[in-house]
Amino acid sequence: MSRFWVKIGSVVGILFLFIVLILQNVTVVAVKLFFWSFQLPLIVLMLISLLVGFVVGLLVYGLAAQKLH
Repeated sequence: MSRFWVKIGSVVGILFLFIVLILQNVTVVAVKLFFWSFQLPLIVLMLISLLVGFVVGLLVYGLAAQKLH
């Protein structure tokens, strides 16, 4: 089996799992944050949380790497 088909299979598998995740988390949830209150689908809230965590991780890594040099 060539590397091309392994990559294609991996991408298709990840897309399938992502679609299942989206379909299971379409419920609208209420979010209350300090003075704001709004509603959005659960999957959007999960993706925002993931993105914020990723950015915070990058910032902490960058600060730690800068401190070492």
